[in-house]
Amino acid sequence: MVKKFLTLGACLTALITPTLGFGYNAPDYKAQIQNNLKTFEQILNNPQAEPEKLMEFLHNTIAKDAKFSMTINVPDAPMKGPASHEIGKAEYINSFLYGPRQIQNYKANIKTKDVQVDRTTGVVIAESVMTEQGTVKKKAGEKIFNEGFTSTTTCRSEYVQGENQGLVIKASDCTTQISTEQSA
Repeated sequence: MVKKFLTLGACLTALITPTLGFGYNAPDYKAQIQNNLKTFEQILNNPQAEPEKLMEFLHNTIAKDAKFSMTINVPDAPMKGPASHEIGKAEYINSFLYGPRQIQNYKANIKTKDVQVDRTTGVVIAESVMTEQGTVKKKAGEKIFNEGFTSTTTCRSEYVQGENQGLVIKASDCTTQISTEQSA
């Protein structure tokens, strides 16, 4: 009798596992996420890239109802302590459409640190680190100077199966640390 239940359990597992994407033919989620982030990095680093290309890419890789929880810490800023806020898909996309265009010598580097699959929900959880560098013009009284910055953002993102093209970001919890350096 026990042998019969073990056999039945093994058969059910074999039937269910490929359907959920955890079996021998499971999609390579890590490769898919790495490829998406590499494409994102390449678009951001190409000053000749059309904004429409970036917008289309982000629309295809972010769920319609995605939420991004952002915590930003700028030690040199007048405000003390980190600032936190939540933004939706449109605000997230706009931050990349307009932000890098305001920065001289903008450079982004994105790395995937870890990818795990929650076997009970099917949600793919990835941790990535994005480092951005560049220079912005600042004004203090009559003096105009350049301020270099390095921004390091670590995100823990939840991915779900999208309507058309593989995985899309459903939610992301990000922490950004920004450091600045003044130059003449």
